[in-house]
Amino acid sequence: MIAVLAANNGHMPCSIIPAPLLWPVNHWPGGAVSAARPQIFPDRLHTDDHAQTSTSLTVAVRRWPLTMSASMPRPLPRLDEALWRPRRRLPDWLCCYLLVELPAPAAPLPGAPSPFRAGLAAVPSCLAVQGVLAGLHHADAGVSVWRRSDRGLPTFTYRKAGGTITTSVHPPRDRARSDVAVAALWDMVKDVCDLDGDVLLSVLAHALDHAGPDGTTWITADAILDDRGIRPKTERAGTVRYRAGHRREDRARIAACMDRLERLWVDLHDVTLMELHPDPGARPRRMRLTHENDGRAGTPSLPIAWRYRPGSWLDPFLARPNRQTALLARQVLRYDPYRERWEKRLARYATFHLRMDAKRTAPLVRRIGPLLDELNLPMDHRHPERTRTRFERALGRLTQDGVIGAWIYTPAAQDILASLPARQWIETWRGLTIALRPSPAVAAHYAALATVARASS
Repeated sequence: MIAVLAANNGHMPCSIIPAPLLWPVNHWPGGAVSAARPQIFPDRLHTDDHAQTSTSLTVAVRRWPLTMSASMPRPLPRLDEALWRPRRRLPDWLCCYLLVELPAPAAPLPGAPSPFRAGLAAVPSCLAVQGVLAGLHHADAGVSVWRRSDRGLPTFTYRKAGGTITTSVHPPRDRARSDVAVAALWDMVKDVCDLDGDVLLSVLAHALDHAGPDGTTWITADAILDDRGIRPKTERAGTVRYRAGHRREDRARIAACMDRLERLWVDLHDVTLMELHPDPGARPRRMRLTHENDGRAGTPSLPIAWRYRPGSWLDPFLARPNRQTALLARQVLRYDPYRERWEKRLARYATFHLRMDAKRTAPLVRRIGPLLDELNLPMDHRHPERTRTRFERALGRLTQDGVIGAWIYTPAAQDILASLPARQWIETWRGLTIALRPSPAVAAHYAALATVARASS
């Protein structure tokens, strides 16, 4: 591959879409941000089939002639000439090159560097993020867990001692709230899956890692797919294989997740926060926060990149003394959202709760029943041994993959396990407790943070 000879420059159309959970910001007109537009307004970069297929890159590749025989009156034709003939006469200086058409992006996409270092990335670990993930976990339960608000909107309420998080789904502001529109929102809730949680964690990790001075971040569908370990497609040009980007269907799934996340509103009710004391030497004071979010949603398309900013619901938890972040293992995003649902949800739970107990040297102890209920993992009451086996196998996989350091039944639980009856023991098993420990890398990171916090207090 020696020289780029020609390129078809395409212009990517843009579709304006505001959002409350993730605010898309700024315009991307074919590769450059327009300075004439307002500094903050919602938008997204997307492309369609025509934009992707009409853009190509012509590359000149060195041609190698076949070996000639001295007895032959005429030289053998070059192999590439036998396979490909140009429509018009090429310049003489191109006689030793073969032209190859390669796909190329219509416009340079914004960079989205990976936030993962040594397989770990920081994500917000506040109660609000846990509440949103809990709503996504329970979306398949539908109306049995998600309730209809006074305005008829799907709403999920996550109540804990530290406050209440309400997640609701809203239609686009430019669309009337009719019975048909509300029914469409409930259909959208049914489409929510664990992939939505992966996308949410990925965009939050990118926002914490490389947000711009204005608080906004560019992310692409390909960057999210790379975070999840999805292999891109490759194509061949002669003997050379090159990366040709991710498959359109994979990008479409990410775009659908972003569209659903953009329609979520997050409200905080009576959430516990720490308030800095006017006296620099005094400890922060405890306070309660109630915050009602505002936002809009938009129209469907197939975006490939977004510039976004986390909604105002997250602001109180990104500034000291209330900054709350946890280390997310890349493997958590790479578990299959359908075949490895147990591993994925247990890994998310461990990510947040091991951070909450980071100041303690003791392991994290949790009761099995409430743990499974919060993660909306199924119970097989007819064959309880299947549930127990699936639970233990998932925790063993987390240990093997380094997501957690170790897990065991507590000593009291082990004594009860030894005397379980042959039947009707599922409720007894649900009442047992397990102990989790973080991986060595995560434990060392949290220990260092605790040391710095003690030194500054």
